[in-house]
Amino acid sequence: MTEEPPPIRQWLRDNGYDIDERRRIPAEAVAAYHAQFPPVDDLTGDADCDKPPAGA
Repeated sequence: MTEEPPPIRQWLRDNGYDIDERRRIPAEAVAAYHAQFPPVDDLTGDADCDKPPAGA
């Protein structure tokens, strides 16, 4: 079983980003987070969520 990544706002604060709890997160900051923790498809468990489904 893999470890869950930290919440994005917590990770950003821990890595020096000045993030307000109620404001939008800049795209560059989200990209930095996803570079370290790639999104995972909840249905397939696949880390590459952008590829089409098998057989499509």
